[in-house]
Amino acid sequence: MNPRWTALELAESWALTPEERGALLSGKTDANRLSIAALLKFFQLEGRFPATLREVPEQGLAYLAQLVGSATPLAFLYDLPIRTYDRQRAEIRAFLGMRQATVTDHKRAQQGLLEHALPGELRFAMRSGEGVPGSVVSSWNSPPTRSGNEFSRVPCTRPTPLLPRVSACNSHGQPSRR
Repeated sequence: MNPRWTALELAESWALTPEERGALLSGKTDANRLSIAALLKFFQLEGRFPATLREVPEQGLAYLAQLVGSATPLAFLYDLPIRTYDRQRAEIRAFLGMRQATVTDHKRAQQGLLEHALPGELRFAMRSGEGVPGSVVSSWNSPPTRSGNEFSRVPCTRPTPLLPRVSACNSHGQPSRR
């Protein structure tokens, strides 16, 4: 997430719509208004909820505090009970028309990857429960990169998050993003 936000970026990324204000903030205390607004905006920006509110940038929290009229100190906000965050995440998911992922969802996603995204050798190994074959791992540790008309190999410095035992990196040694 962006470490420094301009005033325009804050307004574009952290502002609350009238629908968000009405559905999620009405009838809540200062601390709850600020925490649910922070959870919502973090979710919209990152595609996930933060593990704790300490993960939400202070600049974003300060902007939201002004928007929702909360004078709650950040130290107090960080100490809200876990059940409060659980309830607020459920409210946000309901507002956005989403639900919490289940084991069945995970299995469907895994099946989709097996059928459509993984190369044949990996697909067979993953289905048979063998894991990723060593030959594939070693060949992926330095993937070919195109330089002009030639292909060269660049050592990979970090594994990709989806396949932690297999590395696919760009020409700068960073994990590829597809």
